[in-house]
Amino acid sequence: MLVQLAEFLGAGLVLYAYGHARAGSAGVVDARYLGANLAGAVILAVVATVGHQWGFVLLNGAWIGITAEIAWRRWCSRRSARV
Repeated sequence: MLVQLAEFLGAGLVLYAYGHARAGSAGVVDARYLGANLAGAVILAVVATVGHQWGFVLLNGAWIGITAEIAWRRWCSRRSARV
């Protein structure tokens, strides 16, 4: 039961981010998009790891890496703009 709730939460966060990006209310470098996307992917990766679902671990691990790279570039560009 708890695992299913975590799955729904993770999937909901990823879908929330995707929906806002598609609707134009959040860009793919928007902090809300990146945060929801990253949190959802981490939750789903943990659930997949516990369940030994290695394909989903790979998928969400890649999703985490892609999102983290975008967040890192956004953070670095904002930081350099302030200097």
